[in-house]
Amino acid sequence: MDDINEVKGQANNMAASMATKKLHFVNEYDGPSGENDSPNMPKWFRQFEIRLDQRLNKLDQVAEKIENLASMVEEHDQKFASVQYDMASLNERFKNLKTENEELYLKLDDLENRGRRINLIFHNVPEKAEARENCMETVSDIINNYVGFEQPCEAVVERCHRTGQKGDKPRIIHVAFSSYAVREKVRKTCISKFKQSSYNGTKIAVGEDFSRRVVQLRKAKMARFKVLKEEGKRPFFLYPASLRYRVNGKLISAD
Repeated sequence: MDDINEVKGQANNMAASMATKKLHFVNEYDGPSGENDSPNMPKWFRQFEIRLDQRLNKLDQVAEKIENLASMVEEHDQKFASVQYDMASLNERFKNLKTENEELYLKLDDLENRGRRINLIFHNVPEKAEARENCMETVSDIINNYVGFEQPCEAVVERCHRTGQKGDKPRIIHVAFSSYAVREKVRKTCISKFKQSSYNGTKIAVGEDFSRRVVQLRKAKMARFKVLKEEGKRPFFLYPASLRYRVNGKLISAD
């Protein structure tokens, strides 16, 4: 916009300068009456005056075009400023929506994990050869016959099933218990038993059931977890994925 105004000013100055020169020559050759048809005025000057008038007209046209161009540029600048404002407003709305979405996601994830509090997952439990395994019988054999839990499996287990596709490794067994208290009792009893011996010649494990997000967060810290375990520091996770260990009863962060 400043460049256009500068060109416009130069065109106006040029036109004014040429008009001044014309007036100077006209006054010089005018007769006593001040008319341009003085006999003193040579022919070449008349031709020069005609060409000068033509150029002045063209300069006026250029100045008019520049004026129109300046108006168009100013209009576009205003529209661009409006678009910039709209973009800034949209970016702010996007940031707010992103923050709200993340908050909703965390709330849903927390609700999912609360719903999983009564669950346990059993790893590496051998699958039976038959096409449809009775998962309740398998879990009952582990909890009652192998671990020696006093209450019958049918009384404390609401449902159980394996997840995933069959392959070289046994699929995980998900078990939902009647309450969190029962689940904790079974979990601690299983951990104690699994450390002492194997189940039908296979080393199995039990763990808490968490959402995919929490599992991924904890998996990202497993390398650090193993190092601490090798150092004899007995690391553990606090929900959702805070890695901790104790030194003389004091809780130390390992994140």
